[in-house]
Amino acid sequence: MNTSFNVIVAMEKGTQVIGRENDMPWHIPSDLKHFKSVTVGGIVIMGRNTYDSIVNAIGKPLPSRVNIVITRDESKHDTIMDNGVIFKDSLESALKLASLISYDRGVFVIGGGQIYKEAIGLRPKRLHITWVSKRGGDSISEPGDVKFPDIDFEKYYLDESFEYNGDENYELEFNAYQILEDGNN
Repeated sequence: MNTSFNVIVAMEKGTQVIGRENDMPWHIPSDLKHFKSVTVGGIVIMGRNTYDSIVNAIGKPLPSRVNIVITRDESKHDTIMDNGVIFKDSLESALKLASLISYDRGVFVIGGGQIYKEAIGLRPKRLHITWVSKRGGDSISEPGDVKFPDIDFEKYYLDESFEYNGDENYELEFNAYQILEDGNN
């Protein structure tokens, strides 16, 4: 597979929690703006539960991006919906399709847990991670049921890092990690 792709995720610092009951365990407008600024003009690849969560939250697929959804529902494989969403049967087939589509920005895997696990195994070129922590150092009160897979940070270097305003409840730290050319130190 030659398709270069990125992963973008917000996760709780220390626990790697990314979801709870098919939704994010927080709503932080500044992180959503950051997500939009990174992914607009690109291709986003997600699992069906992530897609359903987005549609439930905003009433439509992510605008100004090609949306590719991975589903086990065989009746939807290789279909394009009226809203432009494309359904594929696997991450590899979604990445193969992405390599054939013209886009202004990168290809981004945006979740959920199982899709992230597969993506990490395929060595994404770049990891865009927003570390979320509760102000005051407490853990996020409602535990999550989905965690981001472990990452071998020895294969990446920190390329970009900055803190930005979350809200009155959360502190955010954005880090972008670039894969080392040979995957080794």
